[in-house]
Amino acid sequence: MKTGSSRLRVNLKRAITIIGAGALVASGALVNVPAARATPEPLTPTNWALQANGGTVTASGQEVSGFWGPDKLNDGVINPEAPKAERSRWSSNTSDDAWALVSFPQGHALDHINLWMERACPKKWDLLISEDGNTFTKIAGSDAQVCPSDPPSEKVTVQIPEQYKAMSITKIKLQVRERTPINGHKWGASLWELEAFDGPEQAPAVEPQDAPGSSLVPKPVSLEVPEGAPGFALTPELKIVAPAALKSEAELLAVSLRASTGYPIPIVAESDAASGLIRLSTGAVEGSTKDEAYSLQVDANGVNITGVGAHGVFNGTRTLLQLLPGFVHMKTPVIANWTVPTVTIKDWPRYDYRGMMLDIARSFVPKEDIMKLIDTLSQYKISSLHLHLSDDQGWRIEITNEGKAEGDTIDYTQLTEISGKTAMHPHEKQASQEIGRTGFLTQADYREIQAYATARHVAVIPEIDVPGHTNAALHAIPQLNLPGSSHPATEAEPTAPAKGTGAVGYSYLDPNSEVTKNFIRHVLKQIAGMTDGQYMHIGGDEPHSMTARYGSAVYNRFLGEVLTMVRDLRKTPVGWNEIAQADGITTNDVMHYWVGDANVTRAAVTNHGAKVLLSKGGNSYLSQKYNPKTPMAASWACSGNCDFIHYYDWDPRVFIDLPNDNAIVGTETALWSETVRGIDQVEFLTFNRALSHAEIGWTPQADRNKADFARRIAQIGVDMNATGSNFYDGKDALWGFDLAGVASSANTQNGTFQLGYLSAPGTKVAEDGSRVVADRVDDIDGVSRSLVGNSGMSVMVDWGDGSAEEAATITSTLPRTEYNASGMYVLTGSHNYATAGEKTVTLTMGSRTATAKIMVDASATATEPLFTPWTPTADPSLQLGQEKVKILDQVEFTATGFQPNTLGDVFVGEVKLGQIRPDADGSRHMFFQVPGALRPGVYQMRVVQGERSASARLVVWADPAAASEVQFPVQGVTVAEVDSEETAGETPPNGPANAAVDGNPNTFWHTKWSAGNDQFPHFISLSLNQQCKVSGLEYTPRQNSRNTRIKSYEIYASTDGQNWGQAVATGQFADGQNAQYVSFPETQAKFVKLVGLDSQSGNAFGGAGEIRINGLCGEGEPLSVVAGADSIELPDNAAEMATLRAVAGRQVPVSVRHLPVAGQVTLWAGTDHKLLANQDAQAGGTVDFSFEMKAEYDGEDFVVVTPTDRRYFRLALGSPEPTVEPTVEPTVEPTVEP
Repeated sequence: MKTGSSRLRVNLKRAITIIGAGALVASGALVNVPAARATPEPLTPTNWALQANGGTVTASGQEVSGFWGPDKLNDGVINPEAPKAERSRWSSNTSDDAWALVSFPQGHALDHINLWMERACPKKWDLLISEDGNTFTKIAGSDAQVCPSDPPSEKVTVQIPEQYKAMSITKIKLQVRERTPINGHKWGASLWELEAFDGPEQAPAVEPQDAPGSSLVPKPVSLEVPEGAPGFALTPELKIVAPAALKSEAELLAVSLRASTGYPIPIVAESDAASGLIRLSTGAVEGSTKDEAYSLQVDANGVNITGVGAHGVFNGTRTLLQLLPGFVHMKTPVIANWTVPTVTIKDWPRYDYRGMMLDIARSFVPKEDIMKLIDTLSQYKISSLHLHLSDDQGWRIEITNEGKAEGDTIDYTQLTEISGKTAMHPHEKQASQEIGRTGFLTQADYREIQAYATARHVAVIPEIDVPGHTNAALHAIPQLNLPGSSHPATEAEPTAPAKGTGAVGYSYLDPNSEVTKNFIRHVLKQIAGMTDGQYMHIGGDEPHSMTARYGSAVYNRFLGEVLTMVRDLRKTPVGWNEIAQADGITTNDVMHYWVGDANVTRAAVTNHGAKVLLSKGGNSYLSQKYNPKTPMAASWACSGNCDFIHYYDWDPRVFIDLPNDNAIVGTETALWSETVRGIDQVEFLTFNRALSHAEIGWTPQADRNKADFARRIAQIGVDMNATGSNFYDGKDALWGFDLAGVASSANTQNGTFQLGYLSAPGTKVAEDGSRVVADRVDDIDGVSRSLVGNSGMSVMVDWGDGSAEEAATITSTLPRTEYNASGMYVLTGSHNYATAGEKTVTLTMGSRTATAKIMVDASATATEPLFTPWTPTADPSLQLGQEKVKILDQVEFTATGFQPNTLGDVFVGEVKLGQIRPDADGSRHMFFQVPGALRPGVYQMRVVQGERSASARLVVWADPAAASEVQFPVQGVTVAEVDSEETAGETPPNGPANAAVDGNPNTFWHTKWSAGNDQFPHFISLSLNQQCKVSGLEYTPRQNSRNTRIKSYEIYASTDGQNWGQAVATGQFADGQNAQYVSFPETQAKFVKLVGLDSQSGNAFGGAGEIRINGLCGEGEPLSVVAGADSIELPDNAAEMATLRAVAGRQVPVSVRHLPVAGQVTLWAGTDHKLLANQDAQAGGTVDFSFEMKAEYDGEDFVVVTPTDRRYFRLALGSPEPTVEPTVEPTVEPTVEP
């Protein structure tokens, strides 16, 4: 049974203690609690704030007359379970300056003050004390108080600072500085009670939690525990008896037990032994005929597991492992109490399908990590893993050309060759800017995953999402870019551009094309041939743009055709809830319902015999933050406390409102990967919320209880740490802890010895390394709870030689952070043994004990440290798959020699692409997309991780194209005129038009609303305050609201602000908060006007967060680029290319004068754009190149690229001019006169 597990009695109350960090501001307010190993004398401190002890309360007011007045703040009653009107709490007047004052008839020296927070507690508050009743001293406060929800009360303890402990305090003031909004509305600030004690309170009683079943998840249908039975102790002689048909199940059990115990544990087909065996068999299980049903019987002689089928036997082995200490999942031997309690369990699932969906399309997860996830999921009887293999951002499964239909010209290998290299860009909901992981599964990988999952009785459900979410397919396969698709091919863009945003609903395949249907048929056929299970998921969701174009009838017809394709492959089709109205939906087709009109889903069940798989969005989607501080994930489906209790608290049948479970195949929790990077983040968002689903899908509804589930989850953290799985150790659980020892060797009697491990989720190591303490600080990693308590516990070491006990040194292998739970702690200690030989060491922490063995022998090889911190062994390096690239290419990228699990910034030149996080070996291999905004030139690609960095040369070519972002922002822009602005109703500087050009996208211009509103169109005219050559406008919508976001627009340019002429650009902005750039032909202007024609929200309000203009301004000398011996001025139009003659072997000079802006000047040759020269220059500067004319350059085109434009010339091979010999005149003799 679990040997590290006890719990505090669970009530509706819980307590925390301020220790002065993070958002909490305290003046020396530290905890002073008796040491964990001490047995404190009973204390009887007095609460002087209590009415019965003379305390009185006055306040700034109360929210509702006659209810929840100040007198409730010190009446000694905390009753959240009472009817609302009878709850004894103070709720202040509705002001952010409310206060409550507790007064004593005479002064008292106090030890601490307790504030019992309610769900509408103050967000910002200060606590002050006074001796004379006039002068107050602040001793604590918070700027970000988290209010309790479940349980509905929480105690915040403020220790009186040492310098004030002798003060005779007569008054305590709670000053509210800001209230907490509830569903967007601020009510009165609310507290249950304020207590003021003159001494430490007695610690709450700890109730042991060693009972069998205290750590079983999911909860079994039937568990019987006889009193006083000794249990079955695993020994080195243990054997597993299993028939050949159960060899796989037996081997998986043996592998786990061998690794952690170090015992050999052979598997035999039969044995006559009466004890020391674990027997596996198939047979009848009382109560169920389901294949997954099992019985597990344990007594002192051994273990018998019987399953209706092999799956049932496997389930029984998972329960057996949960009955052992969590260290049973260690990959190396440890010393623990390997005793299984005597129990009789009969168990089977409510639903056959208990699943998780993993999105590997947006950010790839490789084979080995998927297998690791399968290991953990299967341990808790999750039976299905749904792999989302394709989406707009990437294609993750290899498809070959084998078996193509006649006439099919598609090269299916391009799906992964091209779209296996794409992924999510950094997402706005990430605290980091980590780039999505690229890659794909080969068919061999997929088959290996299938085999691995099948052995663990997990069905893999592949999903190819059609007809929407298909941009990755359109990006890779030219033939799919048909006129009827979301991206009709053009000469400039024969395939859809890669997109790494989180946008949905924009892409779709041509629903009327046989090319589309042949493509889907071929892909599904190959995947079906590699898939063991019965289900295939076709997606079918969010067809927004497709149905807008074609209507629902075409969409439903197309879905019906795809469903038929799956059935023809002898698989059962599954699709998101949109398939409920697909043509021909029929018996046993599965609708994956998560949101929307349940009537059509129920109708498909009633009228067509379809089945339903349930993923209740707000209680199933793992891609939601645990709390507002979680550094990744969204909050649109769940906000507030979204930990495992929230995900546990629903009934599938009630959610879909069906009369019984007959049409429900099961439930699935889903992890979308817009913000998720790597298996550790997958696990962090998955566990332990996925275990809520494991129990929902397994345990009868009547047997489920939130508090009971939380107590059992509290013990799972030890298991998770032992498996090396990441999880969130938040405050929904009161986390248990456990110890394990190790056997080690040492070649010295005086040294540091390896002792063992401590697993204690929800804790951090104290600064001196001698204790772990519960992490109760409400900082970025959030508050947790632990049985080690707020003051912490030490692991005490009895060295076995009669010396005094000492505290072990506790070293964190993975500290608790905002991205991971407290990892396994390593225990070491320094000691001087008087003699050599084998030593038996006892480790103790609270009621937990473990044994360590040390062989001290001068000739022994010392055991390697259990944990070695990372130290660099080589210089960092960066290798690129190719040196010369084009913009938007996907470039292979390998960084090595960096610190593992630590973010590094990635740059191309000065453009930051995002961040990477190296694996455990310090490397990261992936593809990145060359930014589309780069101009041709030579760049250094860099990875920078603190003081460690590496770089590689990258030569980038870009064809001429309209700019995609502001390159030359015009400075000094002001508002010349606006048709409407709000000047009274918004908090300044918001409202007026000037907020649109103040350089801050978080402020905004809002058209008039408080005194009536103006109708569209709306306009804002901007003065550039100088003559400029403008070529684009960037529009950033309002950031914190959809209100004011312009949809349809027109853009005008003018030299005088009066005569505007024709619009230089028209179109529609996308709905969202990202900046959007509109390019237009270069034009001379002093004014630019943006006209909004309508809004994204459909109302009369327009506005902007920020508007920027792209242009070159000033009256400087015009750019001049000349080339050739005759210094011919080069044109900026390729169609007017100048032809220069040059002689082979001679130098061809190129000169650039009067650069308008600083930047790089490059010279390129030929259609393959060979780089001949590059040089950086300052604004107004000069660049001179020359290169040798070669015969191969005859007829070739050349381009000089400057920071602002391009100049073109063509070379023609010329002959050298003939050398003219000088004419020798005859010598004329002078005439001699006679």
